[in-house]
Formats: sequence, structure tokens, C-alpha cells
Amino acid sequence: MIPRLTTVVAVVLPRRHQGSEKPPRYVFPDGTVPAPPTAMIIIPQLLRHLGYGQASISILAAGMILVGCGEVTPPDPHENQDLIVVRGAAATAALIDLGGQPGTSFWHWHLTAPANDRSGRAVLEVGNTMLSWRLAGATHADTLTGLTLCPDDPIVWHDQFIPADKSDIWTWLPIPRIQVRSPYYADLLDLVTSLTFPLHGDRVVHWAREPIPVVPSLARGSHVDFGACLAEAVTTWNSSFGKTLFEWDQVFAEGVRLVYRPGEILRPPMWARLLRTDEAGRPLLIHIVAGDNYDRPTALISAKRALVHELAHALQLWGHSLDPEHVLWRWGPVVDAPAAEEVLAVRWWRRLPEGIDLGRYGRSVELDPDGLKGQGAAVKQRDEGYQAPQAGAGLDQSRCNDRLVVPETLHDHALKK
Repeated sequence: MIPRLTTVVAVVLPRRHQGSEKPPRYVFPDGTVPAPPTAMIIIPQLLRHLGYGQASISILAAGMILVGCGEVTPPDPHENQDLIVVRGAAATAALIDLGGQPGTSFWHWHLTAPANDRSGRAVLEVGNTMLSWRLAGATHADTLTGLTLCPDDPIVWHDQFIPADKSDIWTWLPIPRIQVRSPYYADLLDLVTSLTFPLHGDRVVHWAREPIPVVPSLARGSHVDFGACLAEAVTTWNSSFGKTLFEWDQVFAEGVRLVYRPGEILRPPMWARLLRTDEAGRPLLIHIVAGDNYDRPTALISAKRALVHELAHALQLWGHSLDPEHVLWRWGPVVDAPAAEEVLAVRWWRRLPEGIDLGRYGRSVELDPDGLKGQGAAVKQRDEGYQAPQAGAGLDQSRCNDRLVVPETLHDHALKK
């Protein structure tokens, strides 16, 4: 009986699909068929060839051998087998929230180590409550050195790096590639990482409380009612998002507060300042600081736009955009409300699982190689950081809206006591 078992196991290795056979569930574009899990082949074949009685004895004997009752040659880690990784409902729900769709897509994998050129085909299947990866020819040992997953359709999916030193429920989460209208960014992920990198790096962090509390303000300048402008800015964001992002709260000690400095001319005239975070890096308190620069009746529209801009920072879009049609334009807003893709960036950021590392994702193909996208402008902005224009540069400094202030965390503050 045991020799028959050995014969059955041999069919586990990948083979080429023949047209006269019943088509397998997956067939790679090159015609190869990924190997199914061993038990999925062994048990049905035993039942067919040996009958239920003898098959039961064979399976029992095989189990004894596998647990050490006899000498069995250990499997070669480089043997052409399939690595299967399954993620449950949480990862599947996160993928669908980010715009992914159930179905099957084809990929290829390769080891990240430059000294190792092993590679192979891969398939991703997304269901309603589970997603699974099948990497042809890969082994668990390959995941210990790090590998990269590249989609056959790079317009639909982002490339993904699987690190060797960490594995959590989000490690194998694929991210769909979503186009944006702005010519300055390659895709939505490029826009999101460019706007959030200055504060969080590539790690996703959410507010400690949502909706974000906002303290009403009674601040008034000589020509501008800052409290009324703040109320309009809150309404602008809530209306653009279609859901309450900010809520008024006079009791909660944290959230967003407007701080007016009468008689002070500030450069820049308004900025967002993150003062407190929890130990996980979640924002707890942000001040929007405004000076007495808005001293003309015509400055009212500038104050309103500036507060919409600062509330975008409160939503953790802490960077600045290269696109003048964005309220986060780096030289100060010239529009009254956030662009549709800025709203989408906020929505995407809130849906991304907290703690996921966006630095693991990239792109191998530019969607418009002859245009502005993919020319590294966003990366250049990220590396250099935001810089206000110098006097005499031909730009009005009053339009340079804010500066970056990196706070100490509550944890750091406690360590100093």
C-alpha cells in the first residue's frame, strides 16, 4: 500500500495542462499548472485506487511515517512546490475598502536578495471573506529572505515587497492602483504617501478619536472673524467628504483648536502645529495658529482658504501638493475647497489599516511616461521637504501657508520627568 502512496504523491509537481483533460482551477499564462496542496491530491487518489477500507489504512500508515515512524528523506527546500498564504476576513475587507474587487489575478515573484535570482509565477484569489496567494516553486524559506510580488497587470495593482524580518496580517495585503486626475502624481498611492510622509513616514496612523473634535472659536481680528471662518472651513470639509470628519466639542480637552495672536505679524501668517500624540503616534492635539496678517477687508477669502488648508493638515495630510488646483498647494491655496482627489486621499488614508507600511508598495510602470507623472517630482518634494519662498523670489510670502512642527509624544514627555 505504501508504494502506491508514493506513486500518488508524484502528481503533486507542476505540470502542463493538456487540452483533453478537465481544466484545472488555475492555469498560468505560460501553460503551467500550479501544484495543489499535497493532501488535496493524495486522499482522492487513494480512495479511487484502493477503496475506502484500504485507503484508510494507507493514510494512517503514511501519517505514522510523516511523524517519524520510519526513515523518510526530508523534502528539499528548493523542490518545485507551491507556497500558499491565506489571509482572512480582516485583510479581505481592507482590500475591498481600498477599491479591490473579488476575483483572480496573475502575478510573478522573485527573491529580493541580489545574489539570488530565483523567481516564479503567482496567483492571487480574492473572495468575499478570504484572500489567498499561491506562489509556484516558492518555499517558506524564501519568505525568510524577502521577496517581491509584481502583478502581470501593473495598471491594476501595485508591486509589493514582502519583508524578511516581519510578518503580520497586513504583510501580504495587496493594494489596488487607482489613477488620479492630477498630472503631478503617478497614482493615488503616490499622492497619499507624498502628503503624509512628512509626519508619519510610510506608516499609517489614525486619529485617536473620530470624528475629530474641534473647539469653537470666538477669535476676531480687525477685519476677519476667525471663528466664523473656522466654522465655514469645517462645513467645507464635512460637505466635500459627505460625512462628519470634524465635530464641534467644547468639553473635550484635545482635538483641533484655533489660536489667534492679536497684534503679531507671523511668517507664514497661519500654520498647523501638532502638539501632542499618544504612544502609538496618533494625533491628540493640533493648534492652528493665526496672526494679525489678515488686516484688510480683502483678506477674508484668504483666511477662509487658509483654514481649509490647515484642516487638511489636521486630517493628517501633513505635506504639500505640487498641484495648484489642490487646497494643499505648496505656495498656499488659491481654491476654496479640496479637490476631489484630495478628498479621496483622506478617505483612502482613513481606510488603510493602521500600522501598515506603505513603503512596501511601488510601481514598475508609469501610466504616462511622457507626462509629468513619474518624473520624480513628488519624491523630490518628499526628500527636500517644504520650503517657503525667499524674499524677492517673485512670490507673495503671505501665501506660504504653514510650516512643519514635529512634536514630542506623551511617552517621550513622560520619560523626561
